[in-house]
Amino acid sequence: LPGIASGVALSVVWLWLYDSSPDGLFNQVLMFFGIPSQNWLSSSKTSMLSLMLMAILSGQGSNIIIYIAALLGIDNSYFEAAELDGATFFQKVRYIVFPLVKPTTLFLLVTGIIGSFQVFQNAFMMTGGGPDNSTTMIGLLIYKNAFEYSKFGLACAQAILLAIVIALISWARTSNTERRNGMATTGLYSPHVNHPKKRIARNILLAVILILFALLTLFPIFYMIMSSFGPAVATAGTSRSIFPRVWTLDSYKAFFSFSKYSVRWIVNSLIVASA
Repeated sequence: LPGIASGVALSVVWLWLYDSSPDGLFNQVLMFFGIPSQNWLSSSKTSMLSLMLMAILSGQGSNIIIYIAALLGIDNSYFEAAELDGATFFQKVRYIVFPLVKPTTLFLLVTGIIGSFQVFQNAFMMTGGGPDNSTTMIGLLIYKNAFEYSKFGLACAQAILLAIVIALISWARTSNTERRNGMATTGLYSPHVNHPKKRIARNILLAVILILFALLTLFPIFYMIMSSFGPAVATAGTSRSIFPRVWTLDSYKAFFSFSKYSVRWIVNSLIVASA
C-alpha cells in the first residue's frame, strides 16, 4: 500500500503518527511504557530519525517486489547440485543466492542513492527543512534558494551539479554492468536492410516530431544552465533573459564555499541514502 499511495497522503498520515501532543500514536506508545512524550519533528535530535523511519517503512515495498522477482529467477538446478554436494542452507545462501542477486542489489543501491539526492516531498511536507536545517536536503535546498530566497542563479548551479553527480553515478553503474556482462549488440542493426520508399515520408515526419520534442525538453535545461552563469541573487520581479546580461561564476563559487550548513545538507542526503 505505501508503494502505490500518494506521497502527500503518506506525509499526512505520518504527521498524525508523529503528533507531538500526548494524543499522538507514537507518544501514546511511549507513555504506555512510562517514557516521556517526544517532539518527533520539532527537535533536531529526533527529526532526521523520524524521516528515516518513514522512508524505511514507506519506500521498501517496490524493492521487496524486485528482490522477490530476482529470487524466483534463480534456477533450481543450482540448489539441486548444491544438495548433492552436501551444502548447508547458509552455504546455499552465501555461494548461490548472494552472487546471483548481486546485480539486483547493485541496481537498488544505485537507484536508492540517486533517489536520496532527489528527496524533497517528505522533508517539505513534514518539517520544511527544520528545525535549524537539521532535515534540509539538497532537493529542498534548491527549492528554497529558488523560490524562498530568490537565489535563482545559485539554485540553477546546484541543480546542474546535482544532475552531474547523478549522471556520474548512473554511468559508473552502467559501465560496471557492461564490463561484467559484455555488450550484446548482435542483430540490433543491419546495414543491408533496405527501407521501402513509402516509409521515407513517415520517417521524416517522425524525425521532425522527435526533434521538436527534444528542443522543448532541452530548452528548460539550457535556460537553467544559462541562469547558473548569471547573478546568484535576483528579486522575484526581475526580468530574466535567456542569456545572462553579466556572466559570472558567483553561483558556483557560493556552492563550493562550504560551511557547516553545506556539509549538513550533504550529510542529510547521504543519511537518507543509507536508510
